[in-house]
Amino acid sequence: MCKRNELLVSEILNKNPHAFVLLFFIAVRAWRGPGVSPRDCDIGEALIGDYSKMGMTEQKYRTAKKHLEKMGFITTKSTNKGTVAKLINTELFDPNFELGNEQINGQITSKQRAVNEQVTTNNNCKNLNNWNKREAAPTQNKNLFIESVPEQMEVVEYGSGLSIPEWYCKHYHDQKEIKRSWQNTQGNLINWKREISKCFENDGKPTRESEHGKMNRGNSRKSNANTGTINEGKGNLYASTARV
Repeated sequence: MCKRNELLVSEILNKNPHAFVLLFFIAVRAWRGPGVSPRDCDIGEALIGDYSKMGMTEQKYRTAKKHLEKMGFITTKSTNKGTVAKLINTELFDPNFELGNEQINGQITSKQRAVNEQVTTNNNCKNLNNWNKREAAPTQNKNLFIESVPEQMEVVEYGSGLSIPEWYCKHYHDQKEIKRSWQNTQGNLINWKREISKCFENDGKPTRESEHGKMNRGNSRKSNANTGTINEGKGNLYASTARV
């Protein structure tokens, strides 16, 4: 069952559409119970890893998986049969697990529902209240998705859509990490997408890393030349004073 939670869907899609697709596949494949599945998956678990069938590259699949883990939707583990993901949050997709009166690790609440159960207005209000609580107290949720610092490959993927070279995106991410400048003076995440686009444009949109290095050296020469002119001017002034 897909619950009507437009705010939560928008949050995922705006950040990473592949995360939404991966979450859907996990929910569809999750073992409903009871007991253990023929693939040795417990209730709520599903085998993933066949990213090509989901329309993703390996890197996009890995990034989407990390996003879902940060949001608290899934946990993952490696087995001899592949990667197993466990659905631990049913705010969006609910496979209607057959749990009786038990829970999965105390995280998925069991519900006894009729076969033809529908999403009611009360459920919609409950989902909206859950969303409002997350918005009202972001400091209580350190993994708040919209405030998370982007990973290097996320910056690279964004830059590729704007024809920004991979090496430039990695250099930008490294500099932000070194200077610890992901947040503004209010402690909020900066608009790094706009910033990297502006930086790339100001740098003349270099296509090779060597070009970027030459530009930086050129700027250094200009700075040194200006400094030398000032020093020479002072030297002449002192020289004239000495002659007098």
